[in-house]
Amino acid sequence: MILPHASRPPGKHPRGDHRTLLETLRARRKVFGRLLDAGLAPLVVGDDLPPLWARRTAESLYLFFAHPKARELRYPMGYGQSFCRERVVRRIAVDFDGALQSLDLVFDPYQSFLVCLSRAEGVRFIDIGYRPPEPACSV
Repeated sequence: MILPHASRPPGKHPRGDHRTLLETLRARRKVFGRLLDAGLAPLVVGDDLPPLWARRTAESLYLFFAHPKARELRYPMGYGQSFCRERVVRRIAVDFDGALQSLDLVFDPYQSFLVCLSRAEGVRFIDIGYRPPEPACSV
């Protein structure tokens, strides 16, 4: 297990022994503070990585990359917060079956990516495009 930093106690009325439980967990032999300490490599590397989710099946690795502006979302949303005109590019590398696969993710406004990596088909970008109407000002 990787615990990169101490967590805050969850809930409105946290347990009083949270710190003790956390220290007990961190003292275990198979709990590490960094991936490298555990002998593991990150699945995806790159500068300023967008939010991502991964799922591994028997044959493929699916990676969903949210648009980098998704990191800025806060609720309640301000008027026009979703407005985006520029393209955003991220260069990443994915560790798939022990080999690094380099990818360029070119995010058009409002777009995210679903990428499938498999031994049989290589790299596939799955179309999940959604074109919302451009936000308009109402006065």
